Amino acid sequence: MVVVRAETKPCQSRASMVDFAMATAEGEKELMRQWVENWKVVGEETERLKRVALQALTEEEGAEQFNGMDCDPALIWRPEERIASSGLVEQQRLFSKIHEHP
Repeated sequence: MVVVRAETKPCQSRASMVDFAMATAEGEKELMRQWVENWKVVGEETERLKRVALQALTEEEGAEQFNGMDCDPALIWRPEERIASSGLVEQQRLFSKIHEHP
């Protein structure tokens, strides 16, 4: 059996170890900067695609997705004035104002 070993060179000095550490840190900073720049672009595109998908959503699909969240209605936050109301009366009041002032 033949064993082949990679040739390793010990660090020449403490200075070369510091240089290596600094180069590694600079490389990591550059990678982090590139990551942030990438997400600035990708984040905007992701938000745009999400808006397009929501705008294309039908009322039935939206209701199906909402009901599919399997969330206890008691856990959904509502303003104090809406706790005892479905909002239907308020909605009708707004519709009547819109109808009065087209």
